[in-house]
Amino acid sequence: ARREGEEMRDEVDILRSDSLRLAKAEATAESYKNRLEEATAQIRQVKLLEEQSAKYLAANIKLEAEVKDFAKLRAAGDALKRSKAEAERLRSAAEARLQAKVEELKELREDKEKARVKAKLLEDELALVKASREAK
Repeated sequence: ARREGEEMRDEVDILRSDSLRLAKAEATAESYKNRLEEATAQIRQVKLLEEQSAKYLAANIKLEAEVKDFAKLRAAGDALKRSKAEAERLRSAAEARLQAKVEELKELREDKEKARVKAKLLEDELALVKASREAK
């Protein structure tokens, strides 16, 4: 009976030891399980961040293209402003030339009218001279 009691104690000690190792193994397994869950959550978070980063990159590329387009439009606008200024300068110069020609035409018409009046006076004077010669 004594031997049986010692065997049972030895077996209890072995079972106790096995139970402690099992408890440690379960704790380790639980720890690994928690780490795995954390790693899985982090992987999901990284994927979300990668997707968000891809969206930001696409938006950035689109904005850069718009900036380039805006720069082209600004350059075109500046060219149009220069063209408009040149056209305005040319119009102003043409308008000044036209005004000078209008003044010149007015003076020529006045000179023509003076010459016509003078010619009429000379014709009338010539007619008087002819009439007075014939009367003599």
